[in-house]
Amino acid sequence: MLPAVDITPTMTCRVRMIQVSAILRVSLAPVLPDLPFVGAVSLSLMTPPYLDFDLRCAPHHAQPVCHGCM
Repeated sequence: MLPAVDITPTMTCRVRMIQVSAILRVSLAPVLPDLPFVGAVSLSLMTPPYLDFDLRCAPHHAQPVCHGCM
């Protein structure tokens, strides 16, 4: 009988330079005569958010990921 061999692939991924943009609506209501002047704050997105990022993946043995590189 052959011995068991672990062939689980190992992958290291790094996310860099994340950029998120969207049009945000801020609603302040109801307006109050005294402090804090606003009863509630409501936030909503007017458009779907745009998400951009740099994803780099490599096998674990090929390129180690270090914190603070570049």
